[in-house]
Amino acid sequence: MAKTSIRIITYENVNFSVRYSFPSALAGKQMPCRGLVTPISPDNGQLITKKQLGRSESETIVDRPVYGKNPADIEKQRITPVLQQLLVEMRAARLVREEQPYGQGHDLADIANEFRETFFDLHRRSWSNSTINSYNGQYKILCGELKGIVAEELTAEAYIDLQCKICRNALATTRIRSEWTPGAEAPPSAQKRLNLLYELILDLKRVSGYDIPVVPSRYNGKPSHDALLFARTDSARSLPSDVLRAVSQNPELQGQTALLLDTGLRISENTGLLNGSLHCINGSQGELYYISVTGQFDAGRNKHRTEFPKTDPSYRIIPVSVDLGRKLAEEMRHSADKKQRDISLLLMCDQESDGQASTYQDRISKLIPELLRDPNTFAKIAKERAYTFDDKRQDESLRSMLTCHAFRRNYCTWMYCHGIPTQEIYQQMGHALKTQSKRSTYKGKPPADIYAVCLQKYVRTSLYSPSHTLYYTAGDKYTHSEVPACSIDLSLPPNSCYRIIIEDTEPNNNITVAGEEIALTIVYHEVQPSASETSEFLVRDELLTIQSKNFPFRAE
Repeated sequence: MAKTSIRIITYENVNFSVRYSFPSALAGKQMPCRGLVTPISPDNGQLITKKQLGRSESETIVDRPVYGKNPADIEKQRITPVLQQLLVEMRAARLVREEQPYGQGHDLADIANEFRETFFDLHRRSWSNSTINSYNGQYKILCGELKGIVAEELTAEAYIDLQCKICRNALATTRIRSEWTPGAEAPPSAQKRLNLLYELILDLKRVSGYDIPVVPSRYNGKPSHDALLFARTDSARSLPSDVLRAVSQNPELQGQTALLLDTGLRISENTGLLNGSLHCINGSQGELYYISVTGQFDAGRNKHRTEFPKTDPSYRIIPVSVDLGRKLAEEMRHSADKKQRDISLLLMCDQESDGQASTYQDRISKLIPELLRDPNTFAKIAKERAYTFDDKRQDESLRSMLTCHAFRRNYCTWMYCHGIPTQEIYQQMGHALKTQSKRSTYKGKPPADIYAVCLQKYVRTSLYSPSHTLYYTAGDKYTHSEVPACSIDLSLPPNSCYRIIIEDTEPNNNITVAGEEIALTIVYHEVQPSASETSEFLVRDELLTIQSKNFPFRAE
């Protein structure tokens, strides 16, 4: 055997050691040179072992072979698929961590990992258990291959490149050294991941609403006419209020489970709520309520509550409708008196053990789709669709979206249609705002800001509470409304004179000013008047926003 030479190659900011040699067994063949590729740990600069990579219990170093005419031929033509596959395995083993490209968009691997539970729930009825078990492992590899791809930049060309990348990675891990070119039949080990990719992109667009430009197609195929239509229409972004009220009356969906509808929680976050997750905060309008999400229930292999939610932005606070908050607080007080001890660290779902909590979550996860897909309920939801072009296919698509995640989508639509600021929508949904840098990622709010967020829900009609009037007293510390509101009750002291400025956010609003035993002089201005020394009841500029919409939510 000829003398071995070693080179260090850098690929995607990761170093690899490549040992070249010309084994005598390959002498006289077209590719007599062999390179053994070993990844180098970014943390300590040591060669990575098979045990670290999770491939086996062996402490020997990883040595992936690649063959060519000479070292130059290997580095130019042959080595890239091997490096790509090693990177996939290193990321899966958490040996490589990449920065999220905030400011550009959502990392496709991150949202695919977050979507995993919902994805398999969507297809559970059409896939056998053996298929699901097989796809679970392939899904994990696919997430590694999606790392670094921005969802909002996945065009048709980038989608085809991604399909080719999956084929090359699959070929690099097979024992059969065969050639593959774009357009040829996909390697057998790539076909499952290509199918998962197709279904995943469709579901992320249709179910979670990510702005992914491509309309996906099967490998070597074109998007179907129906796929193009379904990509442009959707009938499950919001659910009719009367349907939700009827569904919420089910005994198992009352109590703490009502938070699924009122806050858009993930099912695992809802099960993992502690009694201490419900908070009461006092302010100008009295007591308001919110929940803090600090973990989730892991219904997988471990089956216990964990302090680690799906993503960093999942640590958040969400306002609760005041009537529902009071009801839950009262139930917890009764429970604490009954048990005569502090119950703040017990699960809010009142399940005494992890096994009971897991059973509870499974039961709720199955119950909600059953209630929404009930023939009478389904007919009411389908009647609300904006476009009709194929009843049968649209019904199939709609039925697939009526899962627990439908409550979460409904809450997101409610916030958008009621004028909640975009940044606040992202924070309450537990998603990273793509225009934020990683250093400015949301971590929490001071009490005054928490109360303002609760007020935003307080003045809007929700499923569990009507819209409320804001009450203020002139001369008090409040000189402007804390949030925009459709109704404000202002108490004026006797024999006083005030200038009250009302900012109209939409030109067709009907503004009414009325009072008892007061003289009103109403003057309309196109622009805000200059500041004066008299007291002014102003809405701050940064709080001017659309207050409510009549579609798709009807006024109560």
